[in-house]
Amino acid sequence: MIRVVNSRPGLLAVTLCVAVVSASLVGSSMLSHWRYQGECRIAAAAFEYLEDVRAAQQLYFIQNGKYATSIGELDVRMPPPVRFSVAMVEAGAELTGPTQPAGPTQPAGPTHWALTLIRAGSPLRPPSYAVTYSDRGYEPARSTIDPAMAPNTVDLRLAGSRSGDPK
Repeated sequence: MIRVVNSRPGLLAVTLCVAVVSASLVGSSMLSHWRYQGECRIAAAAFEYLEDVRAAQQLYFIQNGKYATSIGELDVRMPPPVRFSVAMVEAGAELTGPTQPAGPTQPAGPTHWALTLIRAGSPLRPPSYAVTYSDRGYEPARSTIDPAMAPNTVDLRLAGSRSGDPK
C-alpha cells in the first residue's frame, strides 16, 4: 500500500486563507457595485415620476393659465416613488427672483413651480439626497443627488443655440 504524506501541512491552510480573502474582496466590490446600480434604478424612478409631474403641470398651465399648487390638482399617471418622500409643491411668480404683480401680460396665479423628492439614507443605503424639478426641468443646482446617478438631461431651450446653427 502506498501512502502519500503531506510534507507541508501549513501550506494548505495558507492557500485556503488566501483564496477566502480573495473571494471576499471580489465579492464585496461586486456587492457595492450591485447596490450602486440598484440605487441608480431607484433614482431613475424618481426622475420618471418628476417628468410625469412636469408634463401634468404643463397641461394644467395650458388649461388654467397658472401652475397647480398641489399634486392633487394634477392628473399624474404614476404614484409617487415608494422610497422617496414628496415635498410640497413650491409655486410662485418667480421662485428664484422677485415677484411681480399680476397684470395684462402677467397671469394671475403661480407662473413657476418646483417639486423636490427626498430619499432618506440609512446604514444600508447611500446618504440621503434630494431631486428637484421645476417648470424648467431638472434643477441640478437645487438637487443633492450624485451627478453620476442623474440621467443625462438635454436642455431643449439650448439645443438650437450651438455655434454654426442658422438662426
